[in-house]
Amino acid sequence: MSQGKWMIHTLEGCGLLNNWKGAGDPERLRACIDTRALEKGDCFFALAGEQADGHHFARKALEQGASAVLLSQEDYFKELSGEFPQALILNVDDVLVSLQELASAWVGEMQAKLVGVTGSNGKTGTKIFCAAALSVLGATEASRGNLNNLIGLPMSTLGLPMETEFLVAEMGCSSFGEIARLAELFQPEAGIITNIGEAHLEVLGDKDGVAKAKGELAAALPKDGLLLLWEEDPYVSTLTSFCHPRTKVRTFGFSDASDLQLEDLGPMGPGRRMHVEGYELTLASPMRHSILQAGAAWLLAREYGAEPADLVEALSAARPEGNRSSLYQLGAWTVMDDSYNANPDSLRAALNWLSEYPAQGKRWAILGDMLEMGPRGPEVHLEIGREVAAMGNIEMMNYGSMAGAMAELAGHRSFANHEDLASVLLTELAEGDLLLVKGSRGMAMEKVIEALESATGNSREALRFVL
Repeated sequence: MSQGKWMIHTLEGCGLLNNWKGAGDPERLRACIDTRALEKGDCFFALAGEQADGHHFARKALEQGASAVLLSQEDYFKELSGEFPQALILNVDDVLVSLQELASAWVGEMQAKLVGVTGSNGKTGTKIFCAAALSVLGATEASRGNLNNLIGLPMSTLGLPMETEFLVAEMGCSSFGEIARLAELFQPEAGIITNIGEAHLEVLGDKDGVAKAKGELAAALPKDGLLLLWEEDPYVSTLTSFCHPRTKVRTFGFSDASDLQLEDLGPMGPGRRMHVEGYELTLASPMRHSILQAGAAWLLAREYGAEPADLVEALSAARPEGNRSSLYQLGAWTVMDDSYNANPDSLRAALNWLSEYPAQGKRWAILGDMLEMGPRGPEVHLEIGREVAAMGNIEMMNYGSMAGAMAELAGHRSFANHEDLASVLLTELAEGDLLLVKGSRGMAMEKVIEALESATGNSREALRFVL
């Protein structure tokens, strides 16, 4: 069956298709919701969002070479199907639900073993390690980047190779019911919950609420499924209680109570050394929590039958994505770009790393606000400010109202924008200094690094291992 006919058949089966026209037949099923990222041959889904309505960009998508367009507004369907007969135009009840159901059907036909990964911190890193570890057993795919919600995960999985044997799907949430819906769509047979921390408290309320939301993955696993948890997490018992009594639960961690015990051997150049099951390996990230992420992947792959020697090579070769715990050389300075996101647990872990990591010069924390913390936000920023002051070896320059209060409490400085912060920072940096740059995604703290690059004419270079 052609791709176009498969889409029509699937949407008809779901009761979502109202009408379709056009001779187009997509050569591949690659979902796109933004014409700025559209490639010729993509399937454009005209989602109506808070900022923009995709229907207004459907014509542009077709002009740029979209092979198919899904719409829910009949007037656009009539107009565009007459004007672009070479493309497949589908009129559906709900564009988002259509995207979700198409992705669900596609993944179901793949018959891959699907692993869901969630948690307050370390989802993406764990996903990367899991994909690397499972690849020693067979063809493995993973959800792309941060595409982990009810829009992103369907986009990321629709059209993956049918020969995929393992699929690692990162599952995020900012409210109750999201992970349950993702699990309903993609039917994971194994799940990893990395940890329970203070994140998205505006909606989830407190850590008990976070555990309930993340526990939706545990509850969705089949009775013969597999759930992996961090042994030292206080919510291990709570999370275990959500799953079926016959679901296999295994733990990883530094404690000797763990089913898989991990040992931190400390920093090794730009990475970190660990010991597991009699083997030593060096991870690309220098953060201590990367050992837990790699440990989860190790345990997962071992449960599926992987040999330890194969996992050593696979996990050592895995690399973090983008601005997540990535260590760079920028001129005479070393920069930890962890600017993708922040919550209290991940920030504390990063600050502990900064305080302990070898540095020839000063240690600098360049921090932005932790957002979506609800009423707890101002308080937890001040708590961390006191902790930084107690460390005694970190200089801090912050941006944002709450991060600014954190800096001032600790006797440091805050700034009204990225540019002013970078300008002052440049006058004080010296050879051998070590910088940590971190904040919530909405704070865009990578702009500080970009300003340093622009001002010095240097570009960051990933640090390499010299073993």
